[in-house]
Amino acid sequence: MEEAHGSKEPVSPASLTIEHVMPQSPTAEWRQMLSEDLQGEESFAEVHEALVHTLGNLTLTGYNAELSNSSFLVKRAQLGKSGIALNREIADQKRWGRPEIHARADALAERIIATWPGPTEEAGNKSEVPWDVMNTALAALPAGSWTAYGDLAALIGSHPVSVGSRLANHPAPNAHRVLQAEGAIAPNFRWLDPSRTDSPHDLLRDEGVEFDKYGRASQAQRIGVEELAQLAGMPQQDGPDQLLRPRSRRNSSLDDRFLEQLTDLQDAQVAHGTVAVLEAWAGMGGMLLYGSGGETSCFMMARGKDHERGNLWPATIYPSGKCEIVFQHLSTRAPFDDIALREQFRQRLNELPGVKIAAAKLALRPGFLLSVLVDLKVREALIEHLRWFYGQATQTEV
Repeated sequence: MEEAHGSKEPVSPASLTIEHVMPQSPTAEWRQMLSEDLQGEESFAEVHEALVHTLGNLTLTGYNAELSNSSFLVKRAQLGKSGIALNREIADQKRWGRPEIHARADALAERIIATWPGPTEEAGNKSEVPWDVMNTALAALPAGSWTAYGDLAALIGSHPVSVGSRLANHPAPNAHRVLQAEGAIAPNFRWLDPSRTDSPHDLLRDEGVEFDKYGRASQAQRIGVEELAQLAGMPQQDGPDQLLRPRSRRNSSLDDRFLEQLTDLQDAQVAHGTVAVLEAWAGMGGMLLYGSGGETSCFMMARGKDHERGNLWPATIYPSGKCEIVFQHLSTRAPFDDIALREQFRQRLNELPGVKIAAAKLALRPGFLLSVLVDLKVREALIEHLRWFYGQATQTEV
């Protein structure tokens, strides 16, 4: 099969991985392309977030590492040689922005509906879709936040259309907090209780959700797939599993792996800014620990597991481009089990340009893009906030 097609993709479905056509960590070329699709007061960050993990932007490939965050011109050439027909259809496009992603999502949805017709009411009652997991996540969805049909679908292995149909026909907690990916209320939203006439928009606003003048909820208040999994109580990687010396890169395979992945997945400026922050953390007395998963995460430790008050870290760095703030972990460790102290940390972080963490996420693991660290002033400000955190974490109890 491989010889016939000249591609490693047809060998086995097990060898394929999910590829984001528009990458999670966009380069300047991708930013320029998507900026052409912005409307009104839309920002690049909110439109990118609304598109990047949607069905229309995802495909399967055996060349994930080679494609990475390459330009569409490079990806188009590679996908055009793919043994997968869906990839060749992407390669037929001249550009890859919002209209193309939406069009592909609609086309794929039609294929899905035609291939797997919706269940009858009797069959629906016997569905193997874990709707209970969805309901658990929705029940825990805090006021002042929202999620998208696609996020719920990704959580339970379903499709946004199926999620919408389920919510339209079966009771579910906080169903009014489920919106379209861009933050708009679904045009066909209806309360299951026919006596209700209140507006979901007004209710969400009263709960603390911010809307722009176009009626779109703030993307900063969106609860994504990973955070939904946390709310649903799914197993999470709770912490680092191996201690490595922060400056012994030549003798530390995991440390080398982290740096290799960071430089492969990010441009030189982002990688430099990230390393500068990590080195500053180590310089103030913090430790760097690393995970051993496929993506080598870096944990910024303020206290080790042998500390009398338990281990503690403010953030986890992922080479794919995210700095994750671990409020969920902090809520169980002194002194940050005090919500007022976590809120102070959140407000400090929100002073950084490009960072906006919603108050509704103080019990979750929100984050921001590593790309903000390209700016020297942002790096210096973040280092000062981390220095404040380290002081709070290591001060002796009175």
